[in-house]
Amino acid sequence: GDGVLVLMDLGSAVLSAEMAVDLLDPPVDVRLAAAPLVEGAVAAAVAAQAGQSLDAVAAEAAGGLRAKLAHLDSGLSDAQVEGSGSGSADDSDSVSDRFVVTVAQGLHARPAARFVRVAASFEGVEVEVSNATTGAGPEPATSLNAIATLGVREGHELVVRARGAEASEALRALRDVAAPGSSPEPQRGGNVISGVQETPRGTVLPDGGLRGIASSPGIAIAPVRWLGSDAGGGGGSAVEARATGTADEEWAALREARDGVRDEIAQRRELLAARVGEAEAEILDALALTLDDPALLGPARTAIEGGASATVAWTEAVAPLVARYQALEDPYQRARGDDLADVARRVAERIGGAGAARGADATDAAGSTDAAGGAGPASEAASPHILLARELTPLDAAGLDPGVVLGIATVGGGPTSHGAILARALGVPAVVALGEPLLAVASGTAAVLDGDAGLLVPDPDQATRDDYEARRDEAAKAAAEAGAHAHEPARTRDEVTIEVAANVGGADEARDAVAAGADGVGLLRTEFLFLDRDQAPDEDEQVALYRAAAGALDGRPLIIRTLDAGADKPLPYLRLAPEQNPFLGLRGLRLGLARPELLATQLRAIVRVAADHEHVKLMFPMVATVEELRAARAALEEARRATGAAPREGFEVGVMVEVPSAALIADRIAAEVDFLSLGTNDLTQYVLAAERGNEHVAALADGLHPAVLRLVAEVCDAADAHGRWVGVCGELAADPAAIPLLVGLGVRELSVAGPSVAAVKAAVRILDTAAAGELASRALAAESAAAVRALTTDGAE
Repeated sequence: GDGVLVLMDLGSAVLSAEMAVDLLDPPVDVRLAAAPLVEGAVAAAVAAQAGQSLDAVAAEAAGGLRAKLAHLDSGLSDAQVEGSGSGSADDSDSVSDRFVVTVAQGLHARPAARFVRVAASFEGVEVEVSNATTGAGPEPATSLNAIATLGVREGHELVVRARGAEASEALRALRDVAAPGSSPEPQRGGNVISGVQETPRGTVLPDGGLRGIASSPGIAIAPVRWLGSDAGGGGGSAVEARATGTADEEWAALREARDGVRDEIAQRRELLAARVGEAEAEILDALALTLDDPALLGPARTAIEGGASATVAWTEAVAPLVARYQALEDPYQRARGDDLADVARRVAERIGGAGAARGADATDAAGSTDAAGGAGPASEAASPHILLARELTPLDAAGLDPGVVLGIATVGGGPTSHGAILARALGVPAVVALGEPLLAVASGTAAVLDGDAGLLVPDPDQATRDDYEARRDEAAKAAAEAGAHAHEPARTRDEVTIEVAANVGGADEARDAVAAGADGVGLLRTEFLFLDRDQAPDEDEQVALYRAAAGALDGRPLIIRTLDAGADKPLPYLRLAPEQNPFLGLRGLRLGLARPELLATQLRAIVRVAADHEHVKLMFPMVATVEELRAARAALEEARRATGAAPREGFEVGVMVEVPSAALIADRIAAEVDFLSLGTNDLTQYVLAAERGNEHVAALADGLHPAVLRLVAEVCDAADAHGRWVGVCGELAADPAAIPLLVGLGVRELSVAGPSVAAVKAAVRILDTAAAGELASRALAAESAAAVRALTTDGAE
């Protein structure tokens, strides 16, 4: 739409292009680029696909020679080649920002992907980034691998330079991504490394056992199976170095292979989101971005034009970037090189015709085909086993079936790898970094895997096996007992019913929650419908999602939370102004009231669905004042008038209590709503001024701190005075130590992740509300979270 960029060879091509431009009628904005034809065209096409302006596309084309210079090591500096790289343009019209990165783990895959998306959303703005701490850069902000391989860690100082009409706005938005940011939440207890407990000191290593790093808790006892051709480190098939087709045919083969891997990633992402939710599935988004990175496509196209096969061209383009990752100091960022190498290998194998085999790895890992790469019949891989691999990549982990893969053990890797993170999310015990001795363990060998102590014991003796079987069976018995009664109501011993619902992101998760025994959905996170798209979903699209979720529940309660986003969960199409502290900024209901049409569209959709289904409820997030609540209710009444729809029986309006002010004026709020749901994740971090995602203070953010519990008590007392009910939809609802306290304080609904439903119901059934109330009173008088947890342990005994 901006115009046309023309790339030319030398000589008569230049004259022909100039003449063609002169003959244009009417005039069109045409730029004649001095960029190299092949590399420039590839870089320009990627930039144009990202929706960048003509100026930005032209600049990307001009930088197309950088990859060739780096590959050939010509000795020329960027400044010696016009437009060939960062820093070559005139900086007189640029603005810059310098700040310290506070996102936990730095700009690794997911934060780097968000950084690139935000940079690309500002049309006509060119952005360069340098790591002032290490001296790396500058690099273009629109290349994922360029940003990720700058080695930006938490605490490093970034220099970001931008040119264009909205340069200042772009700088503020990028600062907001990198400082502050988000990361996987660490767990409390023990010596924690990125949420994983170190192997306990003094653990006795059984004879023949291998010691690694505990990555995901639990015990598995089963034969081992190697993933693919990993056993023994077998090499792949020979690669044809020279092209067997024309350059266009080789490029088409590479494009087709990339498309195939992109589809594979999308399928695995959908599977993973259904099993563990959108937050973990987001790990795969960064992998998809690498397939279109100009830092890979430019060199690959150059090599193909030089006569190389598509496989060789792609492999050689990837290798320098993988090496850059592996040279980084931070182990979390080094692990991203393994992710890139895995994606690149899948592309190369698809080019070579082996894609179908590698593409089956999701089912291999799930056990429906031979996970040993031909080492045994498919029926063996379909039976329960402990999966062995050199590394567990995110795509491998995303395809795991926890019903078949009982445990995971890897030669290398670490607890911060994305594969390890996903294994924890799936609830599969895992031990990583067992070293080369693991390669000597053959498929079919009986083994014990201890995910708590970080041990793998091949061929265990009978005493060891008996000990681990007893421990595993005790845990399994408790889980089975809970599962057998998962579909029954959760009633205390004195016959008080506690509703146990699920937190979900869509209809599929709602369906899974019902299968797990959930009494309904206590929190439908609608923000997932608004993410990763160019514009907000329209009313009919929202109706379809909410209607599907309600239908999956078959009359059970469905609480739909209105959009909970803001500068902490940026939606690029809203173009929100950057904020110094987004957690205290324009988010949740505040954003809806500031963008009334956004809120109105969602409310109309919810009202329409509530007119079709019973027990649909509406919940407003981030309510801090009575005035906000009244404004939101007025918008709801307008939505009712606009649609002419009348909600059916069971329609209720509630609020999330996650801001301390809402808890302190709960008596006023309870008078104007039907229910209150405590969002204990945010409430805890606000009360204790400790961000849950900040590893330095996360241990302080314990929801069992007496200060948090006193606010829970305030809310429950206020709700009871007005005849309202109180729920908890934060992580505290699934904490075994918290359940008796919450019930004792008056909470009557607990909304948790689907897999936790059965255990939470079992925990409720052993309670007596009077005794729980006495225990809660003692907890309110305690002086610390540790003291409260000690009380709950004593109380259980």
